[in-house]
Amino acid sequence: MGAAIVWILLLAVCVLPAPSGGTAAQRSVRSALELRLPSRAPPLAGERTVYAVGDVHGDGRALRRLLAAAGVTDAAGRWAAGDAVLVQTGDLFDRHADDLEPLRLLRRLRRGARERGGEVCWLMGNHEALNMLGVLDYVPDGGFAPFDRLMRRWHIAIDAGFAALDPSDAAAATAPHERARRVAMAPGGIVARALAAPIALIVGETLFAHAGVRAAHVPLLAAWNAQAVAWARGDGAWPRAALSGVDSPVWTRVLSGDPDYDELGSGLPHEVCAELDDVLRATGCSRLVVGHTPQPRGVNCACANRVWRVDVGMSDVYGGPAELLRIDGSSGACAVFALPRGGACGEWLPASARTAPSHTPRRPAHARLAKYFGGPKPPLSVGADGVGAGVVGGNSAGD
Repeated sequence: MGAAIVWILLLAVCVLPAPSGGTAAQRSVRSALELRLPSRAPPLAGERTVYAVGDVHGDGRALRRLLAAAGVTDAAGRWAAGDAVLVQTGDLFDRHADDLEPLRLLRRLRRGARERGGEVCWLMGNHEALNMLGVLDYVPDGGFAPFDRLMRRWHIAIDAGFAALDPSDAAAATAPHERARRVAMAPGGIVARALAAPIALIVGETLFAHAGVRAAHVPLLAAWNAQAVAWARGDGAWPRAALSGVDSPVWTRVLSGDPDYDELGSGLPHEVCAELDDVLRATGCSRLVVGHTPQPRGVNCACANRVWRVDVGMSDVYGGPAELLRIDGSSGACAVFALPRGGACGEWLPASARTAPSHTPRRPAHARLAKYFGGPKPPLSVGADGVGAGVVGGNSAGD
């Protein structure tokens, strides 16, 4: 675990000093998951405001409009949020013709944010992992040409790079027009290195993950973070347990709500909220922010505001609004900025406007809990190196 902590502190791109309180166990977890601001950044007193954005799925235009309307950037697209931190919860890629654009945008904003003492960071989502594994099922027809142009601009030999891939990996992309994307997104490729990101991180009192964090994940997260970053950079093996299986941090839907319960406000069973409390207690956090599952109600929270779901389907392939979550640095108060699709301006909404009621869904307990804790699924079998058995995906939708 000590080596994993060193990797995290060396490789990760953002975050704030840890609160001094908490138990020894909490401080140990936080020290591994908190990402520090660059050493060149000046020390700043007080807590930072945090902005959280969910799945983008290639729609750079929607992301630009949202950040400008919410005041995170100015009209020219420059960082305007001072020492704030922007966290994107993963799934920048797939479903859109130019899904390189959101990564380019965030990397540009990160440079501007760091000049002002702020930070921009993103997480590993299931679609980043799928692309690095050579699973291109969610790439539209127009999603290959931008990678071809990128590779040629940097004079990277596409065919030679493709030939150098492991044959079992390369089999997923045999068509010539797919090869540039496959080489760029393969571990160690030009894009994979640029997007290398942790699976979970802590900013202040908030824990972030793409899909969720189960109680069993907590002691493994530091090692998984290090393994995910090393894998993307071509320096390590695929962390199977971290990035595969329906219970993994990039695939789970335990905290995402259920369409069956929409009429009840997308609340969660008390057993799920109780497990979330265990996760937050172990990490010394007050809330968890996740994406992965589109929320028809927009950005919303459940479990008495302890989990926020920020995937709103903002990409034009889904047709949802563009929304983000703001966590005030002084008070910890949460607010949602909602920008209607096609709208020129949005509005800030208090947390109370997007709070799901606490309730137990109206169905027998055995049926209710089977959805979350039972049913056929691969076991979370993890060895000392954090690699275990599982499947690549959590479902056929691949959100």
